[in-house]
Amino acid sequence: MGDLGRHPEPGDLLGPFRLLERIGAGGMATVYRAAHPSGAIVAVKVLNPATVAQEDVRRFTREYQLLARIDHPNVVKTYEAGVRQGYPWLALEYVAGTDLATLIDQWAANPPADRFERAEHLLRGLCRALQYVHDLGFVHRDLKPQNVLVTAEGDAKLTDFGVVKAGEGVTQLTMAGRLVGTVAFMAPEQITGEPLDRRTDLYALGAVLYMMLTFRRPIEAASVAGYLARHLTEVPRPPSDWEPSIPRRLERICQRLLVKDRSARYPSALAVLQA
Repeated sequence: MGDLGRHPEPGDLLGPFRLLERIGAGGMATVYRAAHPSGAIVAVKVLNPATVAQEDVRRFTREYQLLARIDHPNVVKTYEAGVRQGYPWLALEYVAGTDLATLIDQWAANPPADRFERAEHLLRGLCRALQYVHDLGFVHRDLKPQNVLVTAEGDAKLTDFGVVKAGEGVTQLTMAGRLVGTVAFMAPEQITGEPLDRRTDLYALGAVLYMMLTFRRPIEAASVAGYLARHLTEVPRPPSDWEPSIPRRLERICQRLLVKDRSARYPSALAVLQA
């Protein structure tokens, strides 16, 4: 990446976007709320190359090339990208709302009376997003509640395509020695290193649905190794064991999505929508 300048800060310009405030940070990137000269508000994601391996930098810069092809109401839109003094950045649609992980925590603390209807609405939005992405030939590979934004109107928007891979039949990548994807939501075929396809994302979708229904992960473990082993062998408890009022139809969908043998899962997100 060459010599690095200082990390961008609020007040700086990245392309035409002026950074206003930091709204999130992770191991790979920092996210800012930013303004375009037109007055439009966007989210700008800035990679910190000092904290990641060169492969991660290549994956980040590839993200824009993939996302530029994606235009769907249930997917966060990418507007522009660039590099400032060694720091790659993406300008993304700003979503006023929260992420699904936070929403699930709120539901667990104070369950709304219509939460199953709201969960199904979010599920259907994610299915539409995944069907669109899969039809373009992409596998997301990192679907989890933190990577789903929920608008103020309650609609789902899929985001964080940093580990997306074009084409089905891809294999698992590593990131600075770590498995790409979050272990609590990883399909068995990700763990064993088999080629991945759209059904890999559907397993993760089942894990996300399980959390919306029960406020628990389908597989729990005390370590990464424990998660990896249990995803291969452990069948999650039926969601209704935790909450008997869960609609049976949603439970059946959830259980089929979480089948270890991907040939027995739904063949597509569209099939889930039609279930």
